[in-house]
Amino acid sequence: MSRYYLHYRFRLEEPMIISDGSQIGNVLTTRDFVPGSTMLGLCANLYLRKKGCQKIHRVPEFRDLFLSEKTIFSPAYPVAGGSGNCFPTPYSVFGCKYHGFNSPKPMGRTMHGISDCLCNPIPKICPEKSCGEPMEHKGGYCYFKGSIGPFTHEVSRRIITHNRVAHASKDKELFSFETLTEGQEFYGEISFSEEHLRDTLCDLLKENPVVKLGKARQRGYGRVEIYRPVKKDKTCREPWRDGVISGDGIFSLYLFSDAIVLNKALNYCSRIDKNVLGSVLDIDPGELEVYSYAEGDRYRSFWKTGILMGFNQKRQMPLPMECTISKGSVFTVHYKNGADISGKLETLMEKGLGIRRNEGFGQVIINLKTQKLKPCGEDEEDATS
Repeated sequence: MSRYYLHYRFRLEEPMIISDGSQIGNVLTTRDFVPGSTMLGLCANLYLRKKGCQKIHRVPEFRDLFLSEKTIFSPAYPVAGGSGNCFPTPYSVFGCKYHGFNSPKPMGRTMHGISDCLCNPIPKICPEKSCGEPMEHKGGYCYFKGSIGPFTHEVSRRIITHNRVAHASKDKELFSFETLTEGQEFYGEISFSEEHLRDTLCDLLKENPVVKLGKARQRGYGRVEIYRPVKKDKTCREPWRDGVISGDGIFSLYLFSDAIVLNKALNYCSRIDKNVLGSVLDIDPGELEVYSYAEGDRYRSFWKTGILMGFNQKRQMPLPMECTISKGSVFTVHYKNGADISGKLETLMEKGLGIRRNEGFGQVIINLKTQKLKPCGEDEEDATS
């Protein structure tokens, strides 16, 4: 076994704000997940509180846990219905604009389902009889219940408004926080290169089951209860992949988290191409083809780019912006050589790609379970989720 895993869950006891600094008017917005960097900061704080801060940067264990890729903190995503671990909806998934969702309990709502169009034509209008509404990419999250699914899930959020205490101009007297609603559960994992590192963090989380996360922690926000830290031999992403590579060398690469990818000139990449993937897998780029999106292509990919912002609370300064390839992006790849590269793909799933991987960026799934890789338009019914 090359890596050791620690799976955990936590429940929001109070509303939580996980902000990247962006606002809409006077409303500070929140993300709908907890980044790996947040969990890294929490665990580092717990470690320092227990061990002390004097010359801590010289302690090998501290460097291995928090300053290197020997320890990788994944993002924490929502849990649906108390048992369904969610993953970001792939950008290849489309549904009816008004009724495009899939739920085991629709509760009387009109439900037209979703379709993974990685290998299928994208309908211009909803295929449901007598609907005729336009189709659109469906965001949020998906999950499986056993072998059934995928079902869709949206994170619950609400806006809380406050009066500013300090003297301020009239137009700044009110401000609002968008928050993650209390009562929700999230799950995540931490992976380690050495077993004793896993034991250290597992003990820390068990000793500190109630912690504060996010912004405005002194104002009644961010209290969470961490439970079920469990040692595992495999990643939590394992149940969602479907095989490794097809007989004709086709596989899909799905981004489970945002990825920050640089090329050899240290420029940000807006997509995964054959040069990037060849470098990661140590394969000649000429033996790879990463498909783009074009109507009528035999295979295609779906992706989106984003901007990563942050704020250093210690120095009270914004962090440099970074360009990302968004979580949920999916790329179809053709390996032309025919050799067995399953070991390299396993390593890619374990270690990820790009930079800042210890903060959970660049995590991937090879052949996500929702996607049946066939040439576009062939066996259309089988390729529909």
